[in-house]
Amino acid sequence: MRTATPEPKMDVIYRSGTSDGLGAGWDVMLVIYRKEDGGQMRIANSFAIARDASGKIIRKIDSFPEQWEVINDAEDLRGFRECFRERDRLAAEQ
Repeated sequence: MRTATPEPKMDVIYRSGTSDGLGAGWDVMLVIYRKEDGGQMRIANSFAIARDASGKIIRKIDSFPEQWEVINDAEDLRGFRECFRERDRLAAEQ
């Protein structure tokens, strides 16, 4: 009989910031997904997203030169909006 291996522990870190390339008026955030590996939490994935006052969301696609793309896909928009909501919720709890 095989025993089920427990799923590795995962967490998400939200870091707010700015972007010199975007300038003022953008809410920029780095989202970092970490996964347990060998007893240590290691980065599994990360990405930078930003939104303006109108709610437009963009994703960073290159660092040098800094390049961003507008997010239009409904599923991606839902996921990125959820990242902003969760970051804001966690900040409000502190």
